[in-house]
Amino acid sequence: MKVLDGYVAHLGLLGREVEVSAEIYRTIRQLGDSRPLLADAVRVIMKSAPDSEGDFGLLPYAIVESLGGDPDLALPLVAASRIWRVGAQVSHELASHAADGLLSGSARAASSTCLAMVPFMVFEQHRLEPRLRADWTREVADSSLDAAECWVADRVWPVGAASWKDAIAACIGRAGISYARDAAMAARLADADHESVRGWRLFGRHFGVLRQLAAERIEGRLISDDELRNGVNTALISHASEMVKDGKEKEALLALRLRAQRDVASRVEIRQYLGTSRMTGSYNRRISAMHRQLSVLLDELTSPSVAKDLIHWMLDRAADESKIHSMNDGGCDLSSRNVTC
Repeated sequence: MKVLDGYVAHLGLLGREVEVSAEIYRTIRQLGDSRPLLADAVRVIMKSAPDSEGDFGLLPYAIVESLGGDPDLALPLVAASRIWRVGAQVSHELASHAADGLLSGSARAASSTCLAMVPFMVFEQHRLEPRLRADWTREVADSSLDAAECWVADRVWPVGAASWKDAIAACIGRAGISYARDAAMAARLADADHESVRGWRLFGRHFGVLRQLAAERIEGRLISDDELRNGVNTALISHASEMVKDGKEKEALLALRLRAQRDVASRVEIRQYLGTSRMTGSYNRRISAMHRQLSVLLDELTSPSVAKDLIHWMLDRAADESKIHSMNDGGCDLSSRNVTC
């Protein structure tokens, strides 16, 4: 019954999309009153790089309501955060030389504006009380700096160096930052006490990890060609490296990763290895453990309500989308010879 209540509440939450989009473009128009070229560039990246979080980005509405607050108060938070996430996404793509279809100079200016200035404009339009406005200023500054730190870290990890702990830290840097900020601010909008705000920040941070892990399942693949070409330490790669205890197998996996950067056949081979039930089963158990911990935390943070059922439903979905659902039991043994599947 709770699952059904959560799903029905989700349908109602989707109705908020119209007001969020209207708020975003109202802010861009305001920017255009004095800086039309910059406003046009911001408008382009908002259309060219839409927020990948979709309905998950509406989570603050549910948090405010679950704490007995007026969910309408979450509108500026959701709109400002969506602008920030698009700015962060484009900045990350530019750093990775992957901003297809965007002029890098204009995109860089627009993404920096979305990270540093436009979110403040959204809150200014709603004339929030000074305490909340000061909180928001600090939250945006901290999350922008944390995101920049993550982008630098992404560039310096050598192949094979990232542990599971490192991979989760990277997920926090990519998605956990914004969810932690939004959950904490939503709790503040509902007048939650300091301890509750801390709990919601922790919940948001690890909810964001699940969302980032889901993003690694691009188009249902275990790992994308771009990630293999660039030697990216995805969570699944990090998990596999930790699972391997045999030194010979570990060396073979590293050698296969290096070949996969330039060889198509090696990319097929490493996907077969990562897709064995040995790897996917243990990986999914890690996701399930995280899901259980977040469910317990959510139960501690808020009382039973339809809004809480909605958050549980979103959490269940985030965990399910993070898991690997198709397994290749044909297998690949890297321990005994020259890695051929």
